[in-house]
Amino acid sequence: MTYSPLLRSLFDEPDDTLYAVVEEHLANGQDPNAASSYGETPLKQAYRCGRMDVFSLLLEHGADLSAMRWGPLHRAVALGDMEELQDAAKAGDMSARDVLRLTPFLLACEMGDVEKAAYLLPLTKQEDRYSSYHRKPALTVAAWKGRAEVVRWLLANGFDVNETDEFGGTALIAAAEMDQAETVNILLESGADIEAKYNLSAAVKNINPTEWGLSPSLKAVEERESFETAASKTGGVEIARLLIWAGAQPHDFDNDVLRELTGAALIPRQKITPEIFEAQAHQRFGVLNPEPVTCEFWMEMVRTGMSAYSGYEVHGDGPQSYGESPIWCFDRFGMSTTELPGNVWVQIAGEHEDYYDPDFCIYNDVVVHDGKGNAQFYVYPREVFPPTDFHTATLVEDAIILIGNLGYVESRPTGRTQVLRLNLKDFSIDRIETSGETPGWISRHRARLNGNRIVVWGGKVWDGSDYVAMDGAYALSWATGIWEKLDRE
Repeated sequence: MTYSPLLRSLFDEPDDTLYAVVEEHLANGQDPNAASSYGETPLKQAYRCGRMDVFSLLLEHGADLSAMRWGPLHRAVALGDMEELQDAAKAGDMSARDVLRLTPFLLACEMGDVEKAAYLLPLTKQEDRYSSYHRKPALTVAAWKGRAEVVRWLLANGFDVNETDEFGGTALIAAAEMDQAETVNILLESGADIEAKYNLSAAVKNINPTEWGLSPSLKAVEERESFETAASKTGGVEIARLLIWAGAQPHDFDNDVLRELTGAALIPRQKITPEIFEAQAHQRFGVLNPEPVTCEFWMEMVRTGMSAYSGYEVHGDGPQSYGESPIWCFDRFGMSTTELPGNVWVQIAGEHEDYYDPDFCIYNDVVVHDGKGNAQFYVYPREVFPPTDFHTATLVEDAIILIGNLGYVESRPTGRTQVLRLNLKDFSIDRIETSGETPGWISRHRARLNGNRIVVWGGKVWDGSDYVAMDGAYALSWATGIWEKLDRE
């Protein structure tokens, strides 16, 4: 995709210098209407960034407003005062949609103008209170831009805090993705559902890349469905803490967010010599239960969060031989993260990459962070703590109860459920023998503590040849080890 220097600045320039840089480009004769090969224009991008000061500057220098497809009503909402809006409304089309598929009412919501939105609301039909792009509700349109006052006003006027677009997206997911902490807080206080799931793969498959100025490669998505929640979409620690307060599980967050939360990002940079790399680059199993280990290479991989491949590229010597065991790394899926009192965090096991990758590995280690940039590693005998991923970790008194495991294919018994106890006094692990009606070999499920029982639901069960959806919900008495199937979750 080709960009003019002016258009490129609108994508790359920091907020505090953007106006001056755009002004300089225009003074040097840059065309305010120069579009990319996918139809992006400076005016459209200034609007998407919420920079109406830059938007007005571009108009002053001859930018073509027709690119926005704004009639008199849209223009009055964006650039006029209330008197101009009232005049335009006399003969205006409340159903008209601009280039971003917003009606005048939705444009007022997106721009954060409560007065104009309040004036337009009773004049706008129900269907026109939704974007025609994925049928996004007005609340989501406002939340995406962090328009906190409009969000409050919409909620006070009966708009549903958990209303979804056609792919399950909610205002909370939109606000979390855009790092709008104030808006996230308002939505949570109004009962926003932290478990709501946005069907990312279905949404991407629905996109017309050319129409939206996107690369056609975005259509090349996996056939399997991919879902996002507010927790998985956020990249900010402030929002992550708000979501945890509301009940989100820490392991739902992106690894970069977890590095900030746990203090892993504060770990001092480690000096990795060729000798250290050679001695510490691979997974190891313990002899003791637990076996504390000190590994500078592991510490550096936790600090950076880099992949196994990158770890070898940075610290290895010569081309990697894929006949060797995988490179140890902390870029993992299916790893649990549990917060303890005193800002102590425990991260357990997980996997790196998929089975076909040379660095695919399922781990059986425990990493304890003090939140200040220090980490302690524990490893275990394989028979004590099998390689484990996509489990749940539930804090119960002075222990963490680990339920479930995806594991290696050859280590998946049917009809059994892996249940382990991590003792927080000495970090030893022991198996909890269970009885009753077990859910089977489960993974990717959810769990919560309910009195003296841990309730699990969702996820998949290994039937010996494939994974099938878990049937209903189950409760485990963590004291007796007895499972019970519940009539309802």
